[in-house]
Amino acid sequence: MADGRVSLDQLNQKYLDCHIYGHTWRVQRGQQITYGRNNKPVETTEILHCGRCTMKRKDTYMLPWWELKSRRYEEPDGYYLTRPEDGSRHTRRDARAERFKRMVGE
Repeated sequence: MADGRVSLDQLNQKYLDCHIYGHTWRVQRGQQITYGRNNKPVETTEILHCGRCTMKRKDTYMLPWWELKSRRYEEPDGYYLTRPEDGSRHTRRDARAERFKRMVGE
């Protein structure tokens, strides 16, 4: 493990599923609203949580346009992968192949 990262074959099954299928986001806390002058809402923040891997996401939108101002993630330990030797990144195809290897016992 390097910097909290793991190799694909060491990745927790729940994390592997999120790498393949994406996260199962659910609102953890309702809208947090920031008010400006004249008590008008100027931005709102949603806190989301993945029900499968426990990743958290915080999205802040500027009002009234609903333009995404910022997005931050808080990942669980061991979620991110080390890079292959050639310096590339793992793809969903790689994750699917790893899932298949685990299913057939390779």
